[in-house]
Amino acid sequence: VSFAECARYPLILPGPELSIRRHLQPFLLNPKKPLTVLLESASVDLAKRLAMRGMGLAFQTRLGIEEELAAGQLQLVPLKAAQFVVSELGVYVRSGRSLPAALDAFIRLVEDELAQRVSAETHLYDA
Repeated sequence: VSFAECARYPLILPGPELSIRRHLQPFLLNPKKPLTVLLESASVDLAKRLAMRGMGLAFQTRLGIEEELAAGQLQLVPLKAAQFVVSELGVYVRSGRSLPAALDAFIRLVEDELAQRVSAETHLYDA
């Protein structure tokens, strides 16, 4: 859906503290019509609970809402954008430090899982 289509409904916006907010910022700066913003919050949990109650549309990546998607409590609808939206997930360590083996193994598992999800989701929307 386009952001203009979403803007017909009350919006539950991520707070400026969240990385996804910067992806929405271009839509928020000069809306064609006034926006009805129900809430701005840094709480993903609060946003998803309000969306599940039908109080508005929330903007979120798949991460953090997997259980609700699987249970059919929420539906993920891709937002049409001029370019593919990429959100960063990072592990930060002190410069020059070697990662402990367990953390390195965990990072590799997360990388593999995210790559599989991106591949599956890309194929889903290509159809």
